[in-house]
Amino acid sequence: CKASHLPCRTTRATTGRRPRVQTSNRHEQTIAQLQTKVDQLSQSLKPREESTNALGSAGRASSAATDAHSAPSRRQSPPAERDNTFEGDSSFMTHSKQATQAFKASLAATPQLNVDEALSDAVANLQQALESSHTQPSTSSYSAESTNDDESRGLSSLPLPPSSLVLKLLKRAKVEHQRMFDEQPSLDLPTVIGYCQKVFFAIEPYSIAAFIIVNTSLLFLLRGLTDQAKLEVQICRADWIHYLQVLPQNVDFAVRKLPIVAAHSMENVTALHLAVWCRHVLPNHKTELWQCGLAVESSIQASAWDLISTAARMALSAGLHRLGRRSSDNEQRIKRVTFWSIYAMDRSMALSFGRAPNIQDYDIQTDRLTLPEDTDSPTGPMLACWVDVAELQGQTYHQLYSAHAQNQPLESKVAAAKQLAARCLELQRDFQVVCYD
Repeated sequence: CKASHLPCRTTRATTGRRPRVQTSNRHEQTIAQLQTKVDQLSQSLKPREESTNALGSAGRASSAATDAHSAPSRRQSPPAERDNTFEGDSSFMTHSKQATQAFKASLAATPQLNVDEALSDAVANLQQALESSHTQPSTSSYSAESTNDDESRGLSSLPLPPSSLVLKLLKRAKVEHQRMFDEQPSLDLPTVIGYCQKVFFAIEPYSIAAFIIVNTSLLFLLRGLTDQAKLEVQICRADWIHYLQVLPQNVDFAVRKLPIVAAHSMENVTALHLAVWCRHVLPNHKTELWQCGLAVESSIQASAWDLISTAARMALSAGLHRLGRRSSDNEQRIKRVTFWSIYAMDRSMALSFGRAPNIQDYDIQTDRLTLPEDTDSPTGPMLACWVDVAELQGQTYHQLYSAHAQNQPLESKVAAAKQLAARCLELQRDFQVVCYD
């Protein structure tokens, strides 16, 4: 009132009965039709909800019966922990929710119409049915990994470096920074130590993913040893080369043991992500150098593509592409870095193999990496540039090499190629600046 230079009043305004708006017969017929459609939609959702509840009850009863008949003396591995999943929304469910929200907004915006309460109740019942069906647990979730122990999976019989060497490697990693943590910013030393304790000092059964993470971590730690470091940890050249051969073989064996319906947890996503790196980094034992890039053998190419495809689909199922607003939580940071690393590997390998990428740009809500908040490693800027290059690689496949692009006129493909080439030169300049820094 002061800002508007108006007198302030402290008395209440007189309230009177609002006149009822006179509606036509056509308006009443429209309201009745809407009420009928909403009732039909609500009734159509009930069988779906009942079938979902029945399937969930049957699955729980079946798993309980299986546990009851299992041998009590057999060591069972713990069920794989399943993170909060992204199960998606069908077009029917999405449209129904939008229509229900539109109905509620219309009813709230026009209270003077004195709409029949039956219509409001029908809208409320429809919204309740949609919410209850959305919160039902997925009936396609399996935990086949929980029915196998270490011996039946064959992991306990695989050769591993001696625990004394592992302890020396971990102690050295505490004192001297390891390049592995620059190349894999989703890992840190406490996490690697925890997984090594699970495998080398196994008090209880460990998961296949834990075994993969341990073998890949030790592979990267051994790879970073200089000649002086080999003397410090007391490992000869012959044993060093032997473990560089054994550890990737262990990873390959363990990956084949992963169930096709493995739980989409961060542990499994991380294991597959590291397994892809293991397949991409191949040693040359004659020169003791490491060549990063695609393998020559077609079988290794197919295996690497299968691994990154599985990791990408599992990352999507885990909801890593829908992390939403940026958070300073360390767990969210690890998920964000892991997702963009998988995204970059998926795009680069898809263009190399002539495949469509598994992760599409239009379906991503996760924020891009920011430095140094997400990673303060020296290779952080290169990872950010790699993501930009991967985005260009996906656009290159879509606009030039996909089946849709092949059917386009030559003029359209030439124009697209010129735009992609300009973007490629721009990224090249940015990458040169990063390498110079």
